[in-house]
Amino acid sequence: MADKKVSKGRGADSLRKAAEERTKSSLGDLEKRVPTDAQELMHDLHVHMVELDLQNAELSQVRGDLEEARQQYWELFQHAPVGYMTLTQGSYVGMFNDEAAVLFGAGKERFKGASLYSLLHEDDRDALYLLVRRAITGIPAEAEVRVEGKDGVRWLRLLARTLPKSLPLLLTAIDITPRKQAEEALVREREGFRRLAENSPDMICRSDLAGRHLYVNPAAARFLGQLPENVVGKTLRELGLPEDLRRVWEEAVSRAIRLRQSVRFVLELPRTTTRRTYQAAVVPEFDRHGAIESVLVIARDITEMQLMQQRLRELRDRALDAALTKSQFLANMSHEIRTPMNGILGMLRLALKAELPDKVRKQLELADEAGYNLLGIINDILDISKIEAGKVDLASRDFDLRELLQALAAELEPQCREKGLSFVLSLEAALPSTVRGDPLRLRQILDNLLSNSLKFTRQGEVRLSAEAMPEESDEAAIHNVLFRVEDTGIGIPAHLQKRIFDSFTQGEDDLTKRYKGTGLGLAICKRLVKLFGGRIDFESVEGEGTAFHVLLPLQAAGENVATSCSSRPPQELGPLRLLLVEDERINQLFMLDMLQGEGHEVTVAANGAEAVFALAGGHFDAVLMDVQMPVMDGAEATRRIRRGEAGDAVAGIPVIGLSAYAMREDEERFMASGMDAYVTKPVAYGDLAAAIAAASGAELGRGRNGSAPEC
Repeated sequence: MADKKVSKGRGADSLRKAAEERTKSSLGDLEKRVPTDAQELMHDLHVHMVELDLQNAELSQVRGDLEEARQQYWELFQHAPVGYMTLTQGSYVGMFNDEAAVLFGAGKERFKGASLYSLLHEDDRDALYLLVRRAITGIPAEAEVRVEGKDGVRWLRLLARTLPKSLPLLLTAIDITPRKQAEEALVREREGFRRLAENSPDMICRSDLAGRHLYVNPAAARFLGQLPENVVGKTLRELGLPEDLRRVWEEAVSRAIRLRQSVRFVLELPRTTTRRTYQAAVVPEFDRHGAIESVLVIARDITEMQLMQQRLRELRDRALDAALTKSQFLANMSHEIRTPMNGILGMLRLALKAELPDKVRKQLELADEAGYNLLGIINDILDISKIEAGKVDLASRDFDLRELLQALAAELEPQCREKGLSFVLSLEAALPSTVRGDPLRLRQILDNLLSNSLKFTRQGEVRLSAEAMPEESDEAAIHNVLFRVEDTGIGIPAHLQKRIFDSFTQGEDDLTKRYKGTGLGLAICKRLVKLFGGRIDFESVEGEGTAFHVLLPLQAAGENVATSCSSRPPQELGPLRLLLVEDERINQLFMLDMLQGEGHEVTVAANGAEAVFALAGGHFDAVLMDVQMPVMDGAEATRRIRRGEAGDAVAGIPVIGLSAYAMREDEERFMASGMDAYVTKPVAYGDLAAAIAAASGAELGRGRNGSAPEC
């Protein structure tokens, strides 16, 4: 009996050997004092006792190991990321882990012993029944079921298998809600695409690599002249598509398959009334291994779009023709209006130089003022028309910004004093002195704003300030300059502020009657600021005043900065021998009187041919050349002079163009003929003197230092 027990331990031999070794050490000399039989009996008993002790120790170790393993498996069971449970007879919940209770949306107390049927969506209870029936037979089974909870429906995948006994069943539950949601979204997406394809006016066809159609939408079926169900399974040849269309279609499909990328092509479909054009594309479709399994052909009827594009091209051409006509009209109107204005204003200025009775002088001064007001209106209308026609390009030259602002202030300050107003010019110390841009257009913007402030301010002050702003651009060559024009005038009513930059807008009718003007000044400012790439805005309180802010990006200037003609003081010229080429009699008289009054010797020629002849037989310091003349115009005469037809000695004589044309392209055309400078009519002596000085300096300076001043 003892031997059987020992054999269940480490084995009888090993236990007995260990027991005997321990017995020898404990019995000592006992065997010398006890009879032999008794000694053997005691020895055997002692060995068995030791064997039992060793077995108990080993069993305790095994029991501890088993308990530790059981605890580990229990922890794994309880905290597994999937649900585990056992089902007893009738599909009641036996053992379960925490995740199982969570997945089925039940607390532990409610879940224990609950019928699993009661926790499922009613439509999925049959699936559980079939799952259990199959698993009981020893075949692993699975099913997908729904559980309704507070957060909506949760989808679970159940896997069932039997334990060593047929019951209970071991059930595994895995949350597949994200997968199911993705599948449902995919189904909705496919359904959406299907509806889109079914209702699309574009042709959509899918075919296999043999060319047999797998799907066509109604639009494609109509194109092929078939019902959709009659197209599926057939090739283009079987559908009777015309040979030329079929060849284009099939070549595009073959190319897309060969290149493994989409290919575009055009289908021209002849009709009895009009030819239809389709823009089409072939798109290869790949399986999960990267092999092409089908192709998608999508085609859109672009006939109407092509007709619309043709109409748009025609409208664009007509608009360009209209713009050219408008440009030519503006140039002609500029010439036709400015030419008589030159004579009128010139003669008025000459008349005012004479000794006159006070009454007559006052009348002439009023006429002169009215004439210049009319000229201002003409200039505004021409400017806004040029801008709208896209005929205004900004110049780019270096100029002294501080000098320009100071000159502008010097002109405006006397006008302010005359109205009893203060004028303040404030220039920040950090303001760049020299910049590159269009000084004339910058001056025009500020002059318009200042003129508005002066016009609408009865008391207080008008202020012009300029400061350098923090750089908004990464370009170091750009200066952002903020100009402010502020006044204490009547302000702008709130209901008019949204349209203050519109053309021909000055406010209400009574303001227009009281303050006069075209209402174009601010419209011109806004458009010019846009050409600069800047922005303009304002703040205004009715009865308190207005502040306009203009932010302009101006380029940094080069090393040599020329003084702008617009900011030069009147030139003091020594007596010169001038050839005046002018066909209008009144303008001849005005110019002759003005120039002779300044001490110059003047010879008059009535056209370009006379000018070339006069230059060949006389000596002159400069030529003042009108542009529009009979017989020979000024541009042609200048070209002939430069070619030496008046003599090589005068081929480089300074030529200053005079014209009532005010378009930039006209100026560029005249300068291209060889003119050194250009002055727009009506001619003011200060502008003319500056141009003569610049042109004469350019000519004389060529022999001295090789450089000519800019103007």
